[in-house]
Amino acid sequence: MARSFRTPVRREVATLLLGAAGVSCTYVAVMMCVVVGREWYPPRYGITVEGRQVFREDDGDTVHAFTATDGVTRHILGHDRGRTVRIAYGPRNPAYAVVCPPTGTEVLMVVVSLVVTAVAGFMDYGTYRLVLPAFTG
Repeated sequence: MARSFRTPVRREVATLLLGAAGVSCTYVAVMMCVVVGREWYPPRYGITVEGRQVFREDDGDTVHAFTATDGVTRHILGHDRGRTVRIAYGPRNPAYAVVCPPTGTEVLMVVVSLVVTAVAGFMDYGTYRLVLPAFTG
């Protein structure tokens, strides 16, 4: 009985392509969730102070200075020219600070990262469903 090799080859190619896309999408989703977490945590649970502009770069970014609770003046890169910005940092690590984003961008970042995570999950589940028949017999 002649066996057709067209179906398994299609499944293998689909598994390879979907698996590679799933892994890369999962990596992007994890990195987005890490960035959202790092930007989201200090303004909610850390210490928030105002930073004043001390230097303006040629590309439009500004450097803001703030004094932490340990008395050390620290500098952070910001984007608001000439205005004071809200800067948040954790009490255990004042060297890690973030410029508080406007309110609407936080929600947008969370929604986008959740959508990318859902897409990555569907791609990984599709890869799992394609590979499963190869191991079940």
